[in-house]
Amino acid sequence: MKIKKELIVDAFDRLTNQTTNKFWGLISIFSSISTSNNEINSQITYNVDTIKLSKKLQNLFYYGNNPKKFKKTPLFIRLSCNWTKPFIEQLLKDKPSIMDVALFFFKDEDFEHLKSSELVNLFIKEIRLPYDKVTEIFDMKYDDLSIQLEKSYSKSEIFRLIKTHRKVKNHSTLTVEPPYVIASHPSELQRAPFIQTLYSGTKIQELLLLTKFDFDKYYINRTTSINLNTHPNTIYYGAPGTGKSHTIKQLLQGIAQNQKERVTFHPEYDHTTFVGGYMPIMEDDQIKYKFVPQVFTNMYVKAWQNTDKPYFLVIEEINRGNCAEIFGDIFQLLDRQGDYAITPNQELKKYLIATLGQSHDGIKDGKMRLPNNLQLLATMNTSDQSLFPMDSAFKRRWTWKYVPIDYNNNAVENKSAGFKVLLSDTEQFSWLDFIEKVNEKIKQNENLGSDKCIGNYFINPLDNEISLEEFINKAIFYLWIDVFREEEETPFGDATYEEFFPELSNGVAQVRAMLEQLEVTIEERPQPTTDEDID
Repeated sequence: MKIKKELIVDAFDRLTNQTTNKFWGLISIFSSISTSNNEINSQITYNVDTIKLSKKLQNLFYYGNNPKKFKKTPLFIRLSCNWTKPFIEQLLKDKPSIMDVALFFFKDEDFEHLKSSELVNLFIKEIRLPYDKVTEIFDMKYDDLSIQLEKSYSKSEIFRLIKTHRKVKNHSTLTVEPPYVIASHPSELQRAPFIQTLYSGTKIQELLLLTKFDFDKYYINRTTSINLNTHPNTIYYGAPGTGKSHTIKQLLQGIAQNQKERVTFHPEYDHTTFVGGYMPIMEDDQIKYKFVPQVFTNMYVKAWQNTDKPYFLVIEEINRGNCAEIFGDIFQLLDRQGDYAITPNQELKKYLIATLGQSHDGIKDGKMRLPNNLQLLATMNTSDQSLFPMDSAFKRRWTWKYVPIDYNNNAVENKSAGFKVLLSDTEQFSWLDFIEKVNEKIKQNENLGSDKCIGNYFINPLDNEISLEEFINKAIFYLWIDVFREEEETPFGDATYEEFFPELSNGVAQVRAMLEQLEVTIEERPQPTTDEDID
């Protein structure tokens, strides 16, 4: 079933008074960016999948009999810091209804039943813009009603209705601007009006850079430092194994090693270990007590001494340590709005004056101020958030970015989609299929919730193959001990954990029973080719 033709045509009619061809080109680019389900943000260079982009433009606007075959070409996009203002001013005639845009965007999709809110949420998920940007660009008012569907029809029927309504003839590429049809094929990215004009245009640099090279590859330091002003303190949070550390690693790819430090918080980590303090050291064969700076102070000094370079302090598992004790009074520095400064303790103050100088901005008037080029990034497993609760004053000084579990089955876009668990010599099953089914069971349990789910990279094999031993000793162990331990309804049936051992005999039967309960498909393992097979 497809969305009723008349609804599409009416939506298109309104969109011709509100949107431009460039708008649809950029929306198509957003949906074709090669990244996971993470939100698309400014000051980051993204790779555009040109095959996906060409297909999207062809599906949206081409109604002829000669579909194109596509070729992958380099294309990158980078949004400016305040891109929504020129986006609205240059690419829109009026604020379009998000419902109308979604109706036209998904006009070729099949649905069994559909409500307005479902379609809107699908569209927001597809373009992956932060919700505050979505509300800036689109008119969000709509009635959450069931959308009328009808039996599947050819695209040409919609095209015929639009052409009749607009009284236009010839050509097979539809546009939202007069003359409404053109000769260029929409997938010809250098010629069609949806993309071609985004390469230049009036003041387009205020909106985006659409280039054929990776901007970050050549200007990594400069571009990263610009991004500091957006989210200087960020916590990436989510279920265990979602790739939070990997996300940060990708962000810092290309940053010199001496410009970044990584620490891991744990219950024994304290203020002295993080900031520094008086410690006994050997000097001239004698034990002396001196102030010894630690990772925070070292990065603070480096950043102040080199303000033209970005510096990053990465804190893994931030909630596994007692943040109130570890940060102490320096947590006030995280409030970067205005010229926020604190008076450090005497030992730290003396060290900073000796290292930076009496009148240096880093300790001017005896006050510490976080430099703009020092960024704090942290990770947090939501399943561990009860170790040391963070108070609201600490939390509000951070930007929070959720890293979701990615169920995309495309192994190119989602590496974990290619992971296989080896059940036996002849059988295997999909790791992605398993975590999707077991996570659904976890989320359905009101005592558990999504915090206990398993992320894509909870197990991260080198060769995409997860041995049965590793699966049982990591995934099953976590599910047994940390998730279903106190629950009556589990995916293990009546089995005890001990019954999974030995793994290669008892474990196979128990895992097979669990997969059957979860409705995970067991596949046949590809067998290696032998010389005899070749003959």
